[in-house]
Amino acid sequence: MAPPLGSPQPLYSAEGIALLLGIQSAPLVFLALRTSLLSLPRELIEAARISGAKQTQVWGHIILPVTRSGMIAGGAMAFISSLGNFGIPAMLGIPAGYYVLPTLIYQRMANFGTGVLAEMAALSLLIGLLALAGVALQQQLMNRSRFGLGGHSGRSHDFTLGRWRAPVTATLIGILLIILVAPLLALVISSLVPAMGVPLNAETVTLNAYAEVVGRQGATWRAVNNSLWLAGSAAVVLMLLSLPLAYRLQRLPERWRGVVLSAIEIPYALPGVVLAIACILLFVRPLPIINVALYGTLGLIFIAYLARFLVVCVKPVAASLAQLDPSLEEAAQLAGAGPWRRLGSIILPLVAPALFAGGLLVFLLAVNELTVSALLWSAGNENPRRTDFQPRRRRRKRAGVGGVSAGGGYGRLVDADTQFTGAAVTQRSHSMAELATSGLTIDRVTKRFGEQTAVDALSLTINPGEFVALLGPSGCGKTTMLRMLAGFETVNDGTIQLANRTLASADTHMPPEQRNMAMVFQSYALWPHMSVADNVGYPVKLRGLRGAAYHQKVNQALALVELDAYADRMPQALSGGQRQRVALARCLVSDPSVVLLDEPLANLDRHLRATMEHSFRDFHRRTGATLVYVTHDQTEAMALADKIAVMKAGKLVQWGAPETLYRQPRTAWVAGFIGQGSQLKVAAGHPGKCLEGATLMRGLNAIASERTKACWCALSISRSAQHPHPPQLTLITSLSHRWRA
Repeated sequence: MAPPLGSPQPLYSAEGIALLLGIQSAPLVFLALRTSLLSLPRELIEAARISGAKQTQVWGHIILPVTRSGMIAGGAMAFISSLGNFGIPAMLGIPAGYYVLPTLIYQRMANFGTGVLAEMAALSLLIGLLALAGVALQQQLMNRSRFGLGGHSGRSHDFTLGRWRAPVTATLIGILLIILVAPLLALVISSLVPAMGVPLNAETVTLNAYAEVVGRQGATWRAVNNSLWLAGSAAVVLMLLSLPLAYRLQRLPERWRGVVLSAIEIPYALPGVVLAIACILLFVRPLPIINVALYGTLGLIFIAYLARFLVVCVKPVAASLAQLDPSLEEAAQLAGAGPWRRLGSIILPLVAPALFAGGLLVFLLAVNELTVSALLWSAGNENPRRTDFQPRRRRRKRAGVGGVSAGGGYGRLVDADTQFTGAAVTQRSHSMAELATSGLTIDRVTKRFGEQTAVDALSLTINPGEFVALLGPSGCGKTTMLRMLAGFETVNDGTIQLANRTLASADTHMPPEQRNMAMVFQSYALWPHMSVADNVGYPVKLRGLRGAAYHQKVNQALALVELDAYADRMPQALSGGQRQRVALARCLVSDPSVVLLDEPLANLDRHLRATMEHSFRDFHRRTGATLVYVTHDQTEAMALADKIAVMKAGKLVQWGAPETLYRQPRTAWVAGFIGQGSQLKVAAGHPGKCLEGATLMRGLNAIASERTKACWCALSISRSAQHPHPPQLTLITSLSHRWRA
């Protein structure tokens, strides 16, 4: 394919440089676009097709607009990568006298003079501004192309090409052969002939080039050693830094998170030549105090690699962390795991694929890095990419748990003599017996999110062993209140106390791992990398229990929820009800003072909900635990709870036993929300009076003719067995001229 020797080479031109830069950047665009396509919910395509859209219309109206962000991200990466690319413009542009900014900077660096550093800095600043302008344009376009996608990605739809199938397939195969196979074949053939232009055949084939490079040139092995050391060390160090850094980033306020991400993106967004010049200017003098010079050493290249590729390793980990269900970590936190323990035992196994993918990407990019190493290189510090360019340069001048110890407690699972042992048990400020016999007090607790008040001066006193339901419509603040009890949200005003110790107030916040509570999450929060037994036993393992006592504790907890035969199974192999019972067993195993349940039946079908309601009642009866149960379902609350706190718009509307709420509602809203009965106006009546047909009609007629003061009655119609006709309506209670029958 190459032209004869001595004839013009078409690749030595701006077009040739652009072509090869495009081929080199194509994988970046492909990977970014592929990620967007994989996350595209299939329901969007199905909805378009069932609406009558043709294949071309699906592509134009649905797929391209929704995946536009992936194309923009890939295009931006290609632009930045090509802007700072040094190798291709140097090989193809310098012979033709065609310079780009990276090669111009390199040429200035090869000259000597008093103004060299100033010129290099000015050119680097110019190329940096171009890169930052590209990033800003990308952000602006991304903001216009960001959509919230709902649904399941699943298997993608197949589009029928019909008679175009063979030509399209042949074209794609031809493109892949030209841009992937042909260049590799050219390299292999060139390495097996004695000189360029000599045809490869049985007489001309030779391995002299390999013997020269591998056997006689010491720089080759020195370069390989340096490259592997630099790339491997950079990958390992960045993997160690990325997990805690990404973990911390997820917990920063959104504004500061954006600032930090932008800061670590800048070294990669800027071309390598700019970073190299910055490192030269920064480390050209010995380090102060220790008087160590880094200029011209591998240490300087290593620092530049860390700065340049940090974002490459952090981004996949941060994306993986953002997709994790927060309840997985919150469950470990309630079990008593501190930050570093949660990071190592829960989060690391779940994000390990992303972490290793980031490390591998750093290694591959660092091994192939040329621009930074070319500018920071000195004799004896070669790497293979730097060695590849060296002849041409010579010709042209070149991350104990602070939890409450388990034990004692309700004494439902182990004998009272069972003791927890191990170094993890470090302190025990309150005995479990004291916690188990002390109530939970919520005193005028308020929680605000900006200008929005989620919970407004709520007060409750929950006695030991009570089953309490927080009931209300969506958005009333019940889940926020539960999360404040658990310690996942702070309190703006008021106090939360357990066993006469303050868990939370305006200036006090006890971490969840020190509250001795347990929680059943709506998503169950079972750790997918642990078996059923490991999930259940994790809280007591944190408290130092090991050996036979540990297995006994776990087996008894599983037996209590009738899952002892499933101890070795993984959560993915369980049904919804079985996962729910595993979460219950995990709560029970640590003998918590309070068990919190966040709408645990919301994801179950009707039959399974009825079964689990029975399981919850049995669980409460057998353990005597204090349970706080959040639900918006009146039937659940009335069937399960000893007391119900009815909430509306962040306020406590009424607090009492289910029968009290039903028979003595404080407001018409509570009457309608709890009983879902009809409401009528009547003229008179008093509690306990049975309204016969004639009396009821007189009262209704009086209201209709406006002859008396109107009073609201919430009425439920019932029929007695002795007198099925007519229905009886009995006024049961009255408050502020509101009655319920």
